[in-house]
Amino acid sequence: MKNKTPLEHVEQVALIKRARLNRGKWPQLKRLISIPNGARTSMSIAKKLKAEGMVKGVSDLFLACPDPKNKFNGLWIELKRLKGGRTSKEQKEWILDSRRYGYAAFVAEGTDKAFEIIEHYLKGEIK
Repeated sequence: MKNKTPLEHVEQVALIKRARLNRGKWPQLKRLISIPNGARTSMSIAKKLKAEGMVKGVSDLFLACPDPKNKFNGLWIELKRLKGGRTSKEQKEWILDSRRYGYAAFVAEGTDKAFEIIEHYLKGEIK
């Protein structure tokens, strides 16, 4: 029996579509960007990207929009599939460091949880 849990890629595509559909309500969502660190590539391209500054563990998504109510500098989201996704040591460190440096940062399992975090952030409800 095949695992029917959507892959992380499918979750992230759904999240980006949802964010684009909600730009009327939340114009800040135009500043939601993907960090394609996990892309599979050749060794030569991987070396070039590392030389350009690619860092292991950087979260999948960044909302480059300060939160004026709670003074966060922006929002980092490490997106995982609903079941079976694991957060690496480097990803956990990125999340913790981001929080230390004044960012909101979370691991979210699935599209719905990730969008819920984004909405709470934009409403200034994250402490």
